[in-house]
Amino acid sequence: MQSSSGYHLSFKIGVAVLVYTCELGWLLDPDDRSVLVFKPHQQPVFCHQNDKLTVIDGVDLELTVEQVFSWLKMKEESEFKGQI
Repeated sequence: MQSSSGYHLSFKIGVAVLVYTCELGWLLDPDDRSVLVFKPHQQPVFCHQNDKLTVIDGVDLELTVEQVFSWLKMKEESEFKGQI
């Protein structure tokens, strides 16, 4: 379950896509390794694992959620303890 701050961030990204006429917005959630995809005039789409991510029209690129997270260097939860 997303925290209230997670929902707040999702809302901000969704608003940015709609208000600032962005073509596409991705919100990556490292906790469950998922991506919320925002496009104007559409409901957000939840993607995870081998789901293909939406990219900007005209860009010849196929990405899965797993590929994106495999490129990111993420700390283990135990590395965060004591840093807050």
